[in-house]
This record gives sequence, structure tokens and C-alpha cells, in this order.
Amino acid sequence: MPVTETELDVYSQTDVATVGWDHELEAVVLQWHDFAASDHFREKMNMCIELLEKVGGNKIYADARDQGPINDEDKQWSVVDWASRADAAGLDYLVIVYPESVIAKMAVDTVIEQVDDDIERNITDDVDGGRSWLADKPSSATDVTVPRRESTATPSVTESSEPDTVASTAAESPSETSTRVAESEASAGVDADSTAGADESERTVRETVGTASPERSATPVEPTTSVDVWTTAAVGGLVGLTVSVGLTLSGVQPISVLDSAAMNDVLVLLVLVALGAGAGGLVATLLGDD
Repeated sequence: MPVTETELDVYSQTDVATVGWDHELEAVVLQWHDFAASDHFREKMNMCIELLEKVGGNKIYADARDQGPINDEDKQWSVVDWASRADAAGLDYLVIVYPESVIAKMAVDTVIEQVDDDIERNITDDVDGGRSWLADKPSSATDVTVPRRESTATPSVTESSEPDTVASTAAESPSETSTRVAESEASAGVDADSTAGADESERTVRETVGTASPERSATPVEPTTSVDVWTTAAVGGLVGLTVSVGLTLSGVQPISVLDSAAMNDVLVLLVLVALGAGAGGLVATLLGDD
């Protein structure tokens, strides 16, 4: 009759793998649940040796059906480091149930082909057959008290720390639980007030901007006209000068108050320039007032 799977005395359990003791097999059990990064892979493998030494056992059953690929460094470590230490710790019999992943299965074969120790191995796809084979092997276990050991590796993307959180919560006393709940509610209240205040401020800004924008856009922007008085006066003076020169060339003398014709021309020039400049300045002033 094949030996069926039984519940374990758990030594360590995470989302990546479980290490424990199977009383029916009288063996340390390593059950992979997912891909393990290098630090988690080595930690779980080392835990198997730890538990083997604690109970005086000599058998390990590794269920690697859900295990992911193993990198080259960890393959070499398994051959050179782990296998020799497991052998020294008293491991006599080792069952490995092949991973379902083809790549991971090839990694297991690579490791097995390189090992050189006294451990008797059974690498198989048959879960029940592997358990039956290991159950028939003699056990050297003496102390089967299995303490709970926590993981020391940093949680990876695929490994959650939620079980530890649940365990710590369950260990709280009623008063500690009440205090924690009250603190959580108070924190939630502060967050809600802050959120409400932020929403109110945002709504006020929207209303202010929405009210002010139409008035601002409805008021036309009038172009500003800048008139330089001195420039306009100078232009006027030039006009007067031009008129004066024209009169002189044509022989017309609008003013004959002086005895000399030349002096009369100069007087006409000055008067016309002054009149032109004054007229230009007046026009500039009037435009500037508008």
C-alpha cells in the first residue's frame, strides 16, 4: 500500500516553501510552493539540515513539483556545499519528486549527476512511490520535537510576509487588540478629515477660478497709445522749417517788419518752426489725454 501525504509538524513556512517533519515517513519534508530567489533557496535547504540534526533524523523528502528554475551558482552550491554538509549531518536517504517545469527538472538532473557522497537517492515523478520507498528505509530519529523557526531571508516578490502578520495579531491580548483598533480608527479619522479638507480647498479654488474667469475674459483689453510730446513737437518744427524754406525760395515774404530782407527770412523761419513745434506738442498732449 502506498504511503499517502500527511500533515506536517511545521518548522518553517512561507509562500516559497515549507519545511517540516512527517511522522509517517519519519523524515524531514521540504515542499516547494513557488520559485525561490537564491537567498530563499539556500535558507530552506539549510533548514532541512538544521531540522535533521535537531531530531537526529536521516531521511529527507523533497517535493519539488512547484519549484522554479535554479541558477548555476545555486546548482554548484548544492553539489559542493549543501550535499557534503547534509551527508555529515547524518542524511542517508533522499527522495526528490521532480519539478513540473522542464527547466527546473533539468537543473535537478544536473545537480544529481555531479554529487559524490554516501547519500542514497530516489529521484522520481511518482509522489506515492517516492513516499513508500522512503517509508521503508530505517529511521534514526530520536527526538521528534519540532520547534517553529521563522524565516530570516528578506521577502521576495513571490514571498509574502502576511502569515507573520496574522500570527502576531493572533498573539495579541484583548486589551492590545482594542488599543490597536482604536489607533487605527483614529488614524483613519485623521486621514478622512485631511482628505475632506483637501477636497473642500480644491472645490473653493475651482469655484473662485470659475467665477473670475468669465469676467476677465469678457473685458476687452484696450491697446495703450503712447504719444511722445517732444517727438511730435520736433516733427511740427520740421514742418515749419520746410514751409519757411519753401517761402524763401519762392520769394514770398509774409513778414516785412525788419529793414533787411535776410533778417525777415530768418524771422519767418523762427516763427514757422516755433508754430510747428507748438502745434505738434499740442496735438501730442491732446492724444495723450484721450
